[in-house]
Amino acid sequence: MQSLHNHTPSHLNPTDTLSLLPSILNLVFPQTCRKFSSSSPPEEHLVIMKAQHVFLLCVLGAALLSTVLCSNGIGPDDCCFKFYRRQMKKTAIRSYYFTDYRCPKAAVILVTEQNRRHICVDASLLWVENMMRHLDEKDLK
Repeated sequence: MQSLHNHTPSHLNPTDTLSLLPSILNLVFPQTCRKFSSSSPPEEHLVIMKAQHVFLLCVLGAALLSTVLCSNGIGPDDCCFKFYRRQMKKTAIRSYYFTDYRCPKAAVILVTEQNRRHICVDASLLWVENMMRHLDEKDLK
């Protein structure tokens, strides 16, 4: 059996890898995949494979596609799914930050002064806007 190491460069992009698929199949399944010449009749262009080989081919294809489609494996760290509803005192809050744009709900996370807890609040509420303005002004002083 031939080695794949001699035929593949050390770093390939996914489209190069997909173009090498027929060569890989001929190396892995030499008895079931036949090479055809351009002068062969159309009936001979049919490749008969066992069910296990088709399954293996599907798994290999899914693995190749997953590397292309799932290039962004890192998602947002802090998302809010429920909001704290009651108004908080300005003196109880140390800082704030916005949730990631990839989160399903846009929110503000308030960090408390005493134990640095993170509390999700709705950014569109008036008291939250006033809180953020107060904290921004406090940081500028």
